[in-house]
This record gives sequence, structure tokens and C-alpha cells, in this order.
Amino acid sequence: KMSVTGTVEAPCIGILDNLLQGQELLDCPLHVPLINRTLTEIATLIPEFKLFPYDIGKRTGELKSLILKASRDESSLMVRFVLRSTEAVTRVGKAAKRLMAAIPQICSVSVNIQPIAHAILEGDSEILLAGSGILWERYGSISLAFGPQSFSQVTPETAAAVYSYATDLIVASKPESLLDLFCGVGGFSLHAAQHVPRVTGVEIAAEA
Repeated sequence: KMSVTGTVEAPCIGILDNLLQGQELLDCPLHVPLINRTLTEIATLIPEFKLFPYDIGKRTGELKSLILKASRDESSLMVRFVLRSTEAVTRVGKAAKRLMAAIPQICSVSVNIQPIAHAILEGDSEILLAGSGILWERYGSISLAFGPQSFSQVTPETAAAVYSYATDLIVASKPESLLDLFCGVGGFSLHAAQHVPRVTGVEIAAEA
């Protein structure tokens, strides 16, 4: 989740300091290399396609931030452009074609519209521009499908361990049915379904 500041000629992709000034972070060691490579590529496309970075003080510009999610094996990457309005959607779509040609692992490019001038990461409206709109991630023997606005743990190794631990408890108790409330993309439900005759996952968020 990277802020975009600076100017269209010299964009700054990174994080905000305590004065709300951008600090470039294109080569973060916490990111998988695929994300760093993609951020560097996007930085070259911003001036070419006139994707004006958002100015927090003046409340001008369009491109507020970038949200990227990569699978652990770096075979798939989801890219989201967070915009202030729909004004730049067409230009982002053109940039997306160039981006996917340069980074073939990209499975989805979308635009999120966040018009509010507050520190809110994303809005409700999501526009799929290219790709499937789905990133698959494997946890043990189960593959989960994540959409652009689906919640996923930032520490997948921990999530996999929790799924495994919960599955062991379920196997030991041998239930006839199981109800998974707030099930999200179904991590617990799908792991449990291998061992329980009837599993029902309940989720109100359509994005999940």
C-alpha cells in the first residue's frame, strides 16, 4: 500500500512522513522482488500517461496511492490504482496494457475510486480494467481466490499455520456440521470441508 506524491514529471511512490511529505520506497526489502519491480515500472508510466499524483494540501491531482498484492511464489500479481475520481480511468487503462506487457505475472489491474479528502485508504467503487480480477494463493492443500477488495493476511505463513491448527481441532472433535461466521474468502470453511460432512460459510461483504 504505497502513497503517490510529487509531480507528474517526478512522481514519488512510497510512504508519507509526519509532515505528509512523500518518501520514495521503490526497493523495500519487505516486499517480494516482483512488487518492487512493478512499482519501478509504474513510476515510469505516471508521467507518460499523465497520471497526476494527488496533492494532499491542495487537494488536487488524481492518483492517490497504489495497492499491490503478490502471491508468495510471485507467479501472480494484483495491481490497484486508487484515484480521486474517474477522470483518469481511461489513461490508467492504457497504462495497464503497457504494465501487463512489461510484467507478465500481473493477473489483474483495477481502479479504486476514493473521492474523500481524508486518510481513507480506498473507496467502495472498484473498476476492473484488465485481467481476471482474481489472485489465487495456496494455503496448504487449499487454493483461495482473492478479489481486489478481499481481505487477506499480510503474513500468509501465519494464516496457513492457523488454518492447519484449526483443522486439527475440527478433525479431533468430528462434528457433523460446521458454521463459519464472517468467513471471508473461506479459508477456514474450505479447510474444514475436507473433514466435515456439511460446512456453511456466512459472509455479508460481497467483495469477499
